[in-house]
Amino acid sequence: MAGTPGRSGGGNRLSTEQHLLAGTFRRDRHLQPIPAPLPPLSMPDRRRTLQGLPPTAHRIAKGLLDNFDGWSPAALAVCRSYGLSCERLERLEKLQSDPDDLRLLHAEIRTNLSLLKALDLEVR
Repeated sequence: MAGTPGRSGGGNRLSTEQHLLAGTFRRDRHLQPIPAPLPPLSMPDRRRTLQGLPPTAHRIAKGLLDNFDGWSPAALAVCRSYGLSCERLERLEKLQSDPDDLRLLHAEIRTNLSLLKALDLEVR
């Protein structure tokens, strides 16, 4: 008997540790690939990411680069965009009097949160 599409299976999935404890672990089914670690961030990549950013964006991007590891080229671009988004948010917060500015502020907040989520930062 077939299940319901999108709602069948996976609810009773066991972790690798649970399979090991139960003696049901199979390498071909339960072993998840471990991603290769990214090389450390080079100084030229760091300089390129921070180059030409306004002060607020520079401070935020520099803080992220200092506190987190594993930067891919795409993540560096998102980090730069996130810093610029924070700069725009700061500017828009100062101009909150006009309703059009509020719409722009809300749109920038959504963009900022999407960029932050895309960074997928893990605290060390």
